[in-house]
Amino acid sequence: NPTAIANRVVTELLRYLAAAGRGHEGALPLCESKITPQMLADLVRLTDEGVITKHAGKEVFAEMFATGEAPLGIIERKDLKQEPSDAGELEAIVAQAIADNPKAVEQFKGGNAKAINAIKGTVMKATKGRANPQEIDAMIQKLIG
Repeated sequence: NPTAIANRVVTELLRYLAAAGRGHEGALPLCESKITPQMLADLVRLTDEGVITKHAGKEVFAEMFATGEAPLGIIERKDLKQEPSDAGELEAIVAQAIADNPKAVEQFKGGNAKAINAIKGTVMKATKGRANPQEIDAMIQKLIG
């Protein structure tokens, strides 16, 4: 996924290199980064395959930059794998989030598609960011529907 790799380089790698710079000397040179092209490609692939969420990908990237450890090792060590989600358990969490956010439900039914994010945020918090966001969206729409 060349676009995702380019986005990681532009939004994260360059920012980390600048932050790690040596004061007046500017950004840390790319050749001194602990992140290899293979590590970056592996991280994007793991995110694209749904092994981790995009949010967890940012945490993995930060750790890769700091330690030079491969993404899969970080994911396993920090237990960041996206849970396949038991459908019944996830549905119960989504139903509770809907009940806890009546204003967002009303706004969503009124045509404000972004109101679903309040409900989705509650679900992500309850699942510690491990549920599949697309699955959550579909379930919220089904239950509100």
